[in-house]
Amino acid sequence: MGDDSSIICQTAYNDCLRHDIENNITDPDFDHGCWKAFFDLCLPTERPTQVDSNKAALAFDIPLILIAALSIGTNSLVCIVFCLYRQLRLIRHYFVINLAVADILIAAILIPLFVAAQLTTDNIALCRCQIVLDIACGTASLLCLAFISLERYVAVKYSLHYHSIVSQRKAIFCMAFIWIYSIIASCAAFLSLLKDSDNESCLFFGREYVTFITVASFVTPVGVMAISYWNIFLVARAHARRIDSLSMQGYSERSGESKRRMKRELKGAKILTIIMGTHFVCWCPLFVFFLVYTYCPSCRGDTMRVVNYVILFLRHFNSFCNPLIYSGINKQFRAAIKRFVLHRNESIEELQTTAATRS
Repeated sequence: MGDDSSIICQTAYNDCLRHDIENNITDPDFDHGCWKAFFDLCLPTERPTQVDSNKAALAFDIPLILIAALSIGTNSLVCIVFCLYRQLRLIRHYFVINLAVADILIAAILIPLFVAAQLTTDNIALCRCQIVLDIACGTASLLCLAFISLERYVAVKYSLHYHSIVSQRKAIFCMAFIWIYSIIASCAAFLSLLKDSDNESCLFFGREYVTFITVASFVTPVGVMAISYWNIFLVARAHARRIDSLSMQGYSERSGESKRRMKRELKGAKILTIIMGTHFVCWCPLFVFFLVYTYCPSCRGDTMRVVNYVILFLRHFNSFCNPLIYSGINKQFRAAIKRFVLHRNESIEELQTTAATRS
């Protein structure tokens, strides 16, 4: 009888494990369904409780909650100074503000949804909603950086025709395109349910969608940024050679003006390169995780859950870092924030001088 009991328990365990793998379930619900029946039959005194699981999840969520609060504060500060000081209302800053809005949404909406989904593992609809919104805001964030890099390329390559190429109307249209594209890309995940309507797991999309979203939301924006910055480098090198030629011919005044203009544009490119680098480091692990999790079912387990938390922390930490980069490197934002926070009169003078110099 003992052998028969062990065979039954082993079979039940294998059935539950196979069910979780087939449905992409990483957090088994021990109080309901297959696992409850297994523990009640085979290990009635050793069954884990959902309360313990929730306590462990909450311990991981506390750093995310803290970073969310900091991210909301810093990104909101960038948006506030943009609205208060007209010197900052330049077209080149529109996409920076759009990026800050995406970061605020990630911190203010997605992190609370993620924490709630962790504490209520049986609420599949809440978990799916959190994932879809996360994909939408993440895609918008990366697309903002792609458009920022394109705007900088136009400023360097076609500086004399910049205002005719990059107008306010075109900038607003591009920002609308960013959000429409992001919403469509994220909502495409629900097409997976048409193929498998019985799927009750949180990660309900399959390999096709994971491949699609990796290309549409990560590879394409990063590719655009890489191409833009490479071309900025080529243009800067060509301008440097032209400036050297002018200096050799004795056009010192004209070459000095060109040097100053190119120095400003290259500094702006360096700032955006830093932002691009931090985004790449913080977002790349997420898409690698999705690909590994989808294409390698045997790689799933408790380790993947810890890795998932680390990846989430990196992404939300990036939302906190962006405004620090703006205020730390961009003189206009730094002066405006100093004026707003410290009420220093000299800061507004610096802001006005910087704006006049930039224009």
